[in-house]
Amino acid sequence: MDCQKCGKTIPESGKFCVSCGFKVDKDNGVSHEKKPSGLQTAALVMGILGFFIPFITSLLAIIFGAITLKEKPNGKAVAGLTLGIITILIIPIFSAMILVSLSSARSKAHDARIKADIMQERVNAEVYFTDKNLYKNYTFSPELYNDIIANSTNQIKPELKINSDGSSYAIIATLNDGQKWCVDSTSYSDFSSGINESNAKCNK
Repeated sequence: MDCQKCGKTIPESGKFCVSCGFKVDKDNGVSHEKKPSGLQTAALVMGILGFFIPFITSLLAIIFGAITLKEKPNGKAVAGLTLGIITILIIPIFSAMILVSLSSARSKAHDARIKADIMQERVNAEVYFTDKNLYKNYTFSPELYNDIIANSTNQIKPELKINSDGSSYAIIATLNDGQKWCVDSTSYSDFSSGINESNAKCNK
């Protein structure tokens, strides 16, 4: 008996054409196409949902797609299987990128807070100078000092240097990106490599 769809020979005892999957009607010798299961549509739907609800739906798309492909290759099954694999691979990458971005934003926010604290400390130092006419014996505000440390990832302490005659000072703190921010009595406020020990000024 020949298959009415593809023309291939079907054994008399055969129920389906091994070439195209048509089902043989024993009563009238007509062969009918084997209907694919609904898993092919489910695989495609799960693959699409994998972009919005990752991992679980992506795994289901891969499972449904693989089962359907074993029964009979189908475009929906292939698309679902492919989408499932893609989402399984790219979602972790996107997640890692988002985490890195959030970490960078958090670090910048902490650095901005450290700079603001140092600027406030300079205001305090100038107020002290107005009252005493010297910077000698000026000390860090405990609140600002502790806040700078709290915003430092590595808990690096800020430094305050006052020259021997009390006429100048410099304050420096290490930011979370490794750079150092420095202010001094000359109104300097910028990145610096350190404090000049001889005159208590920021190295420019």
